Amino acid sequence: MKDGAVFKDDRKLTYLNAEGADKPLISPVSPDVLAAARAYRLQRLRDQLAQSDCAALLLYDPCNIRYAFDCSNMQVWTLHNPMRYALILADGPAIMFEFKGCLKQSEGLSGIDDLRIAKTWMFMASGDKVAAATSA
Repeated sequence: MKDGAVFKDDRKLTYLNAEGADKPLISPVSPDVLAAARAYRLQRLRDQLAQSDCAALLLYDPCNIRYAFDCSNMQVWTLHNPMRYALILADGPAIMFEFKGCLKQSEGLSGIDDLRIAKTWMFMASGDKVAAATSA
């Protein structure tokens, strides 16, 4: 590595912008557009619940959670690990059950009315204490 270089590996200079390495990413989408899109998607789900005469929707697929809440915590990992889920009531709150220690990922998102810690029932998270982890 050269003294003062941003990247340790010179090959990264071919693909990465060294001038922007220490700058935050700025979204080209305005906060107003994001808020409108989030409200539209959640309302669309609630409209489908009403049309189907269904009281609630339970989401556990991270792609569906992202659509409903624009919440993208650990999407690839939770595709095969049941660690987080969401409950949207047709005439009530939208509740996000987030992985323990990751509540900040979902805090402040406008569609989430209640944020709770998820109960994880897989062995990797609870070991031989699955019964205690999933009890009320």
